[in-house]
Amino acid sequence: MWNEFIGSFQPIQIKIKGMSQMTKEEILIAIKKKSILMLDDFIEFYNDKEFILEVIKLDPFLFQMSSEELKKDRDFVLKAVKIDGYVLPNASVELQKDRELILAAVNQNGDVLGYLSNEFQDDKEIVWTALNQNIHTVRFASQKLRNEFLSMVNQLKK
Repeated sequence: MWNEFIGSFQPIQIKIKGMSQMTKEEILIAIKKKSILMLDDFIEFYNDKEFILEVIKLDPFLFQMSSEELKKDRDFVLKAVKIDGYVLPNASVELQKDRELILAAVNQNGDVLGYLSNEFQDDKEIVWTALNQNIHTVRFASQKLRNEFLSMVNQLKK
């Protein structure tokens, strides 16, 4: 019953009259106040690297609103995942497989491990980097690495 109740809610898009006339600074203030949930009216800012980095600092999930060009720009995505690792799942598919970007993302936020493919959830260096950031990310590691981690913890308890 609770799931049916929660599932009945739909995301709300708030559109402010005259948004397309807002400056970058006004947009950032609106995002801070949670007044804007979508940036559809700001296509002229989608390629603005500095602006998008500022947006990511306020709400990393808004990276998905940036241009496809930025999502494919490796240097830009590296800067972005260092601000917030949750940017990585919205980068281009190719960059989501880039080991250096993955390491930077899980180093910033270990929970990103949960968004990675099984291949990377079974990569010892990536998993240990995520665990160093947040020990609870063990739940996203492959069964093999999770067992190895739990074995180490049990050894330390003895």
